[in-house]
Amino acid sequence: MDELEVGDTIPSVRELQSRLCLSRNSVLTAIQSLNEKGIIKKGMSPRQGYRLCEKPIGVNSKYNRGQELSVQYLLPFTTWNYTINKYLSNFESIFSRHGINLIFSNTHNSVEEEGRLLETIYSKPASLRPDFLFLTTCDSTENPNLAMLQKMNEELPCILIDRYFHGRNFHYIGVSNNYIGSRTAEYLLQNGHEHIAYIKAYGKISTIHDRFSSFQTALDLSSIPLEKQNIFSLTNANVGSIADIQGEIDRIGAKILSLTPRPTAVVCSFDRIAVALINFFVKNSVRVPKDICVIGCDNDVDVGAMSPLSLTTFRHPYRECAREAIARMEAVKNNQKAPPHAVEFFSDFIIGEST
Repeated sequence: MDELEVGDTIPSVRELQSRLCLSRNSVLTAIQSLNEKGIIKKGMSPRQGYRLCEKPIGVNSKYNRGQELSVQYLLPFTTWNYTINKYLSNFESIFSRHGINLIFSNTHNSVEEEGRLLETIYSKPASLRPDFLFLTTCDSTENPNLAMLQKMNEELPCILIDRYFHGRNFHYIGVSNNYIGSRTAEYLLQNGHEHIAYIKAYGKISTIHDRFSSFQTALDLSSIPLEKQNIFSLTNANVGSIADIQGEIDRIGAKILSLTPRPTAVVCSFDRIAVALINFFVKNSVRVPKDICVIGCDNDVDVGAMSPLSLTTFRHPYRECAREAIARMEAVKNNQKAPPHAVEFFSDFIIGEST
């Protein structure tokens, strides 16, 4: 299927039997599997056959010629973290399609547990280690495991996912949080907002830091600085549900309403904060977006469904990140001395009723 392009009709069952030296049942089973995975799709009429909808990655690579790769993925998994869940589910889907064994290890959002898992992996004989280590760290600012991770990276290729360490040389795949911050500022300035508040999430991770700093820089360059009293930080690290943070958001919301001049827009680190803030405004007869606009991030569809208004937010390209991971592993396998490479994708800006 490597010579086909998206939209092309795949060969007939009889032709595939002849070219691949397979039985009719084997070909039909493979076609059914590809159809279920969305790689091919049946045409409108029986004569149209199946068309290629998505070109598989690395169909000629060593990954698909009987040599199974293993990837151990360390990430701070929690049932409420929509972004982490989306990364994991897309990686599982793409990796299984390419015969890559994904081993998931939960750091429970703890640098101590992250360090213990890294030590366990590193202490194994080389023959028992995974081929690649993926890491979504829970602390990308003051992580005590960084020295160990750098040492491991010399022997075991490490790819950082979603979060990275500033100024350190690792392979990295994620979204451009600088784009998210600057695009948010651009949108608000284009719509005439000059008094803006920002609610930062708790956490020592690059995603939160980069979104905020790029947003602040964009405002500074437009000579509309983000006033210090308009910046609020969520202190509750447990954001398992909106109810967990609603009390603190209510207090922050009250402070926002007391500001002079009152902000006409509030930017939130992620959607849970945005929905909790909208709840507060609705209870206090503040009209969204007529009185105050609210912007979230991550397009958390489960949380968004709880909002009385559709959110203005950002949807991340998780599938593209998973596909890039395949390409990055292939590049490293083909060249063990390949220099660290960072790939960032732009998220889709979705304008909803909250602005």
